[in-house]
Amino acid sequence: MLVDDFFDTLPRDIDHDATMNMVLQRVLAYTDTFYVFNCFKAGWGGEPRELKTVEEPPLSELSRYKFLVWDADATQNQFDTGLRRVVEDGILDVYLKGGGRLWLFGREIVRGSSDNPEQFSYPSEPSPESFAAKYLKISGEVNRPVITPLNQGDGFKWAIPNRKHSDALPTLNLDLAKGGMSPTYGLSKIEAVTTAMQDPDLEQRPDTLYFYSANYPTSIYNRKACAFRFHDVYAGSKVIYMGFPIHMFYDTQLESLGVYAVDWMYEDMGASPARVTRR
Repeated sequence: MLVDDFFDTLPRDIDHDATMNMVLQRVLAYTDTFYVFNCFKAGWGGEPRELKTVEEPPLSELSRYKFLVWDADATQNQFDTGLRRVVEDGILDVYLKGGGRLWLFGREIVRGSSDNPEQFSYPSEPSPESFAAKYLKISGEVNRPVITPLNQGDGFKWAIPNRKHSDALPTLNLDLAKGGMSPTYGLSKIEAVTTAMQDPDLEQRPDTLYFYSANYPTSIYNRKACAFRFHDVYAGSKVIYMGFPIHMFYDTQLESLGVYAVDWMYEDMGASPARVTRR
């Protein structure tokens, strides 16, 4: 199931949805379709593009699906998102403890899934009981730069794949034609782990998938990890976390990324057809 938890400004809702449909085409190799749950409903006549009233999927809805793709932007709507609500209510905790699979990406995910996003401040090392520590397996200090025209060096320009992990990961370059970013310094508010990870579980460690590439080579964010995957062999759950919105990259790169992520999520699962429904 795709959870569209992205309050659309730029790119437009129609463009954002088209990109996500393309990314998830690989799902059709395993099931007959995918379900879409919209946390922000469409407004009258398309203006505003979406209403700010949030509707989060309940556990009864999530538990019907083995694999969730969650597209969130916690910087929007005063941090009121579907992600915040399902974490606060323990819904996502129950889903993952039951062996669910989650691909989560967007802006300020660590802040948006914290106990109190309004009081959260970067840089921060997630507490052991936080969602970011338990399920995203982030044990280092997370930061995200706020970029302005006067502070351009730390801007996010592209994601560098960790070739030591896999040659199947594509380089992710920003497609400036999609809008919503600066052609000079790239994207603002992209998360990266800026200190060494200190995961105490030596038997299970997260795999680093991508590194941050900043606008200036002297930036402290350069080559810091910004995407991970983790397979909990005890619960059976799998999580991919990406501290950036994936729909900003070139479509051909996103197709390859979708193949990588979906194949890993499904590699030990059989096909499970789902009915066609959109909300």
